[in-house]
Amino acid sequence: MKNAPVEIEIKLCATPAMLADLQSHPRLAGKGRSAQFISTYFDTKDRLLEQAGVSLRIRSASGKNEQTAKAMSLPCGTVHREEWTTPLTGNLPQIERFPDPIRARLHHILGLATIAPTSISQIKRLRRSVTAGDSVLEADFDTGTLRAGDQVETVCELELELVEGRLPDLLLLALDLPLGPDLQWSVVSKSKRCAWRSAAADHLARAAQPPVLSKAMNVAAGFRAIGWNCLYQLLANYPLVIATGHPEAVHQCRIAIRRMRIAFRIFRPCLPEAQRPRLKAGIKAAGRILGRARDLHVLQQRLRDADGFAGSQAVLAAVERALAQATHQAGDMLASSAFQRLLFETAHAIEVGHGPDQTGDGPLRPFAADILSQRHAPLLDADPRLDRLSRREIHRLRIQAKELRYSCAFFRSLWPRSGGKTFTSRLEELQDRLGRLHDLAVASRAADLLSPESDPILAAQIAADLECMLRADGVNRKKLLRQAEDALTDWRKARRWWMA
Repeated sequence: MKNAPVEIEIKLCATPAMLADLQSHPRLAGKGRSAQFISTYFDTKDRLLEQAGVSLRIRSASGKNEQTAKAMSLPCGTVHREEWTTPLTGNLPQIERFPDPIRARLHHILGLATIAPTSISQIKRLRRSVTAGDSVLEADFDTGTLRAGDQVETVCELELELVEGRLPDLLLLALDLPLGPDLQWSVVSKSKRCAWRSAAADHLARAAQPPVLSKAMNVAAGFRAIGWNCLYQLLANYPLVIATGHPEAVHQCRIAIRRMRIAFRIFRPCLPEAQRPRLKAGIKAAGRILGRARDLHVLQQRLRDADGFAGSQAVLAAVERALAQATHQAGDMLASSAFQRLLFETAHAIEVGHGPDQTGDGPLRPFAADILSQRHAPLLDADPRLDRLSRREIHRLRIQAKELRYSCAFFRSLWPRSGGKTFTSRLEELQDRLGRLHDLAVASRAADLLSPESDPILAAQIAADLECMLRADGVNRKKLLRQAEDALTDWRKARRWWMA
C-alpha cells in the first residue's frame, strides 16, 4: 500500500503526430516498457470531488484492480499531488480501505452523496526512464480514448513525473520540447475536457481560490505558494478558451494574469532579476489580448440590454463580429509556442527565484502587513469627491482598489482569526462601483474596439449609432459616481484586519 507519496508531475496534451515525434526526441529517448489498462473515474452528480481538488479512480490491468485517490498538495497543487493506492476486489470504490487522512477527507467531502462513474478511459502506455539535469524522470506516452456519457475524447498525452531530483529540472526539460498548438501544458482532467462538448461551459471555468499560507513561511515560500496559485488558475482555464471560446473562461484567464502581475510586483525581489523584464512583458501582452475580448463581451451584453433603438441590431452585429475575431485571436495566442513557453518560464521563475537574500529570507507575515498598508494608503488619501477627478484618475483609483483586494486575498490566511468580513465586503462594493464606471468608459470608446469595417461609410454610421445608444450614460455616470463615493466613505470606516 502506498502511504500518500507526493507525486510531482506535468501533463502535456499532444496531437497524435506530435506524440509520435516525441518518442524519437533526444531528450526523451531510451528503452521503454509497454502497458495497457482501463481506468474508471468516480464523482458525485455535482462533481464534489473535482471541486475539492480530489480524484478517485479504479484501474484494471492484467486481471487486477486497484483504487487510487489523488489530492492537490502543497506547496503547489498545480504539479504536486498526494496519492493513495490500495488493492481492490470488485468494480466500485471502497473508501474504507484507504488510510487516513484521505479516508476522512473523502467522507467529509462526500457526506451522504452517492458516487458513480463519470468517465472510463482505455489507455496504451509506453514508459521510459529519462534524465534531466541531476534528476530522474518517468516519461509516459499515453494514447487511447476516454468516454464520458455519450461523448468520446481521444487521449494523446505525455506525462513527465519526477522520480528523483528537483522540479526545476522537470520544468527545463519541458522547455526543451516543441511546445505550441500541438503540445500544451494541461491541468484539466480528461473527464472535464470531454464535458466541454456536451455541457454549458459556465460551470467549467475555474475561479481563483485563495492560497494557503502559514505564519512559519518566509517571503520566498510565500511567493512560491501565491505564484503557483495564480498560475494554476490560468492553466485551469486557458484550454477552455482554446476549445470553446467561452467568455467566462476568457474572464478567468484575464483575472489570473492580473493576479500574477500583482504578485510579481509584490514579490519583485523574489524573481530572477535577468528574467523580470521578459516575464513582465510577456504576461502584460497576454493580458492585453484577453482584455480586448473581455471588453467586447461586456459591451455586447450592454447592447443586448438596449431596447427600442432602430440601429441597435446593426451595431450589435458589428460588436459581435469584433468579439468573435478577438476571441479567436485570444485562443490562437494561448495555444501559441510563445505563450506555452511563457507558462513554463513563469513556473521556473516562481520555483527557483534568484537565490536567498535578505528579503526572501525574512518572515512573511510582517512583509505582508507592510504590503497591505502600502496598498491601503492611496485609497485612504483619495479625494472623497470623485466628480472632481478625471477619468484617468478614477481609472487609477479602480486599479488601486483591485490591487488591494487581490493582495488581501493573497494574504488573508495569515490572519485567520482577525475577522475582516466588513472590510472585504465594503472593498468589493467599492471595486464593483468603480468597475461599472470603467464599463461606461469602455462603452464610450467602443468604436475603437471594433474590427475595421471594409466600408468606411458603414463604419462611420456604426460609430454614430453607438454614440446615440450610449448618450444616456452621462446620467448613469453621475449616479455611479455618487454610489462610488458612498462606497468609498463606508470602506474607509472598516478596520484594517492585518493590524490586529
